[in-house]
Amino acid sequence: QLSALEVARAEANAIDTSYNSSIIPKEKYLRVHTSGDSKTIKGTKLINNAVKRWKKRGGALAWSYTHSWGNVKRSHWSEISVLASIDNVKQVKLARKQGYAPAIIVPYHKTDKSFLLKGSNVKWIPCPTQTRDNVTCESCKLCMKADWLFDTKRGIAFAAHGIRKESLKRQLKIIL
Repeated sequence: QLSALEVARAEANAIDTSYNSSIIPKEKYLRVHTSGDSKTIKGTKLINNAVKRWKKRGGALAWSYTHSWGNVKRSHWSEISVLASIDNVKQVKLARKQGYAPAIIVPYHKTDKSFLLKGSNVKWIPCPTQTRDNVTCESCKLCMKADWLFDTKRGIAFAAHGIRKESLKRQLKIIL
């Protein structure tokens, strides 16, 4: 089993060697670690620096989510738009103290309009790719605006999705 630092090194290497370590095609966005997370500051710095090199090669914006927001401050992700993946609204204040705008999972979206959740002063925006036709991550770019979300006290709400969708919905204790 690889250590967190070894995984970060491998991820940084994958970013560096993407497109044969050559020029990145125009408007190519980078979703960092679609599975897994960077749990250490040292590993985060490795990945962040790889994304800096990605951008120097012509790559567009990079974005991600982290469950490790308690260990790694948002400032360590200077090259990447990173949202704190929180489990409940009680964690909003803690995530914001670390510099993160939050992302949360809700059972479903009632509407595509922003809303408030009891116990949180954040305005939650339902993920536009989940609530609007013909909207993709590349056309929306909301997740790529972590600093704006933070500055305006907003977060993104994702409806439960994926293979464990029904199990996740049963576990959610958020009342919409």
